[in-house]
Amino acid sequence: MMKTRSKQRGISVIGGLAGVVLIAASVTTALRIGPHYIDFSTIQSIMESLPTGEVHKMDKGAIRELLRKRFRINNIREFEVRDILSIERTKVSTVVIIDYEVRESLLFNADIVVMFEDQYEYK
Repeated sequence: MMKTRSKQRGISVIGGLAGVVLIAASVTTALRIGPHYIDFSTIQSIMESLPTGEVHKMDKGAIRELLRKRFRINNIREFEVRDILSIERTKVSTVVIIDYEVRESLLFNADIVVMFEDQYEYK
């Protein structure tokens, strides 16, 4: 006599479609927000490469102009330096704060909001 299997193997059509939709949504989200994380990483490297001893001696306009030039060189053109940057001064240090958010349209009326914040102290 032939022995029949009592359990089925494999994935159903609905399960397969759900898996494809889940993978497509993940890839779409990663492709939408990935460039923003790369830009923030570039901004962090720009901030870390500033001359530590000189930043505290420069005035705020000179710091913004230096960063504007470095942003342009590194192809960070999505936003203005004055919109994402604040400079706080004390007698012994200068603190440069990067704080901004990016809103990216995902699907129809659904958006993704990614917020970035970091601060750098120069003495």
